[in-house]
Amino acid sequence: MKIGSLNLDQLRCHVNGKTGHRYVPFSPSCRDALRRYLQHPDYPGPVNPNNPKVAETALWLNYQGKELTYYGFSEVLRKIVRKSGVKFHAHRLRHTFATLMASRVSVFDLKDLLGHTSVSTTQIYVQHNMEHLAEVHRGNSPLSMLTVNQTIKRARGRPRKRDILRWSKISRHQIDLEEVQ
Repeated sequence: MKIGSLNLDQLRCHVNGKTGHRYVPFSPSCRDALRRYLQHPDYPGPVNPNNPKVAETALWLNYQGKELTYYGFSEVLRKIVRKSGVKFHAHRLRHTFATLMASRVSVFDLKDLLGHTSVSTTQIYVQHNMEHLAEVHRGNSPLSMLTVNQTIKRARGRPRKRDILRWSKISRHQIDLEEVQ
């Protein structure tokens, strides 16, 4: 990722992933952390925004000022794991993000956030949480809007069963009278 792919004002970055080019949003707190990172005195990259090379400079640099490789990133994560005692890896971070977002956004939005080409790939993150389903049902069920003592006004249109039986007896009686005459 290059510095020029960041848009700190619009809170997004341009990413070239396995599925092609896409924009990925990020939070204001992430923007603030990126600004601190880029303005840190130990940051080995060019800091002058008027320098045309800034846009083409890699965002993540190692201590030598060279682009951070996959191996270098893995090494950074290994150090964090060693110091924190919490075992995780890069893909676990992505999986955790997806799992947390799955309860907040639609599967289609999550698909776009993760850069998947198919919803079926994204569905592994959407877990059927019964508590969440019960909460969704409770808030949206038409029956939950009724109170216990509320009476339901009969709808017009379809007659009651007892009325149908009464009408059928009248009709039968009328038919018998017509046959007699």
